[in-house]
Amino acid sequence: MRKHCLSNSFQRTHGQRPRGFAIITVVAMIALVAACFVVLAEVFSYQLKLTNTTIARLQVDLMLNAGTKCVMADLAHGNLPVKPWAVTLPRELARKGGQLSVAPSRKGVKKIFCTVSAKFAGLHAQRALAFQQIAGHWRLTEVTIPGSSFGQASFQDHHAVVSANRKRPKLLN
Repeated sequence: MRKHCLSNSFQRTHGQRPRGFAIITVVAMIALVAACFVVLAEVFSYQLKLTNTTIARLQVDLMLNAGTKCVMADLAHGNLPVKPWAVTLPRELARKGGQLSVAPSRKGVKKIFCTVSAKFAGLHAQRALAFQQIAGHWRLTEVTIPGSSFGQASFQDHHAVVSANRKRPKLLN
């Protein structure tokens, strides 16, 4: 660089490299871009974990629904559950740690309570079912999610009625 005598300013001569402020600006921009990539990677990682957890929760809910259907099918066929059993799951679910079990308990002649338990990907959930025999048919009268203050549903007016016809069991209503 050369100093211009009249204006007291510096003029760059041909072939010299920029220094100082320009280099600091370039380094700061590179650091800003790197920080943006780190933030984007964290957001992507969080969304991936959230998606996997949501999929596992949905799988547990589907397994609980399948356990409920198993109990209802047994009652429709006239098989009254008396001891706990494990529901056979598809091989892929079992390989990933999925477990589904049903634990029945009788309360008198016309009431059966069943607890359906599901485990998958480190998550565990239960559903308690109450069935009552009315007019020769088993009706689902109450569903409870243990440990949840909002997880109870009673069916006083509209009972899910399971037909005891051995040839063609069906849901009546």
